[in-house]
Amino acid sequence: MYDFQKVDLNVINLTDKRFQISFHDPLDDLSQSIKYVGLMNPPIVQAQMLPEKSYVVVSGFRRILACKEIGMSNIPCRVLSFEAPEFYCAARAIADNTFHRELSPLEQSRALLLLEKTIPNGMSFSSAAKMLGLPASSKAIKLIQPLCHMPECIQAGVAQAYIAIPIAHQLSQLPEIHASICELFARLRPGLNIQREILTFGIEIARSNQQSLSDIFNEKQLKDIISQHEDRKQGIQAVRSYLKALRYPHFSTVEKRVKTHIYDLKLKPNARLEPPLYFENNNWLLAISFKHVNELNDSLADVLSKTSAIGQIIEQDIKI
Repeated sequence: MYDFQKVDLNVINLTDKRFQISFHDPLDDLSQSIKYVGLMNPPIVQAQMLPEKSYVVVSGFRRILACKEIGMSNIPCRVLSFEAPEFYCAARAIADNTFHRELSPLEQSRALLLLEKTIPNGMSFSSAAKMLGLPASSKAIKLIQPLCHMPECIQAGVAQAYIAIPIAHQLSQLPEIHASICELFARLRPGLNIQREILTFGIEIARSNQQSLSDIFNEKQLKDIISQHEDRKQGIQAVRSYLKALRYPHFSTVEKRVKTHIYDLKLKPNARLEPPLYFENNNWLLAISFKHVNELNDSLADVLSKTSAIGQIIEQDIKI
């Protein structure tokens, strides 16, 4: 078990990160809390034989850094003997985190890796993970554990929630690291389905044009599109349209032509005519919003007066 001791901060080795799970996020709030109410949860350290009177951190890297930041010279610690087995220390490092807060996916990944490295032979990995508050199903472990091995730009995207975990796996399996894709996701922060669409378009365009993904996502025209749209949603739509046009040039030509001719119909402002999605079928949409019956009658009459032109769009303009 632990011995509670006052430990000099100068003899705690912060470069040995074998048990580290958390990230070095900004310390301002933590430093102020310790300054005003004290160190409520003492860090766990392990004594080392060499050099004499030195310690490695088992849990509490941020707390120790915060204490140094506010000028403390020594702090109370829970000290483990140098004879404590590595798994014993690792289990306490993990539990000290999982039992006090919810870990991010990357922190869970680090914790699972630490558990894998230290677990004794014959002990069930999934059972140990469950007891320590970590994902325990084989599916969850397979999804979470590889994250800490991925390139830094992907890890940063997962940590800051602009790259979804399934997309992180797709990116990590590509033959090269594509920082430009991570930068695009960081700027636009699209949801999972749009991330998947953008990445799929990029892969298909690269394959079709015999280019690399980096070539596609480093195109000046694409970067200009992103920089021209301060509104995130507009930027996402512009990028999707650009990539779709590269992937399906014939479709994009038809789509532009149809939208132009629909605009030329000059329908009432409360009426909207939309072609089938990707022109995959013949189901057009006519939507009319109205506040009273007279407004509905006016809009219907306007549409009916233009059925010939609408028919021409449907029958001729969608042909490639």
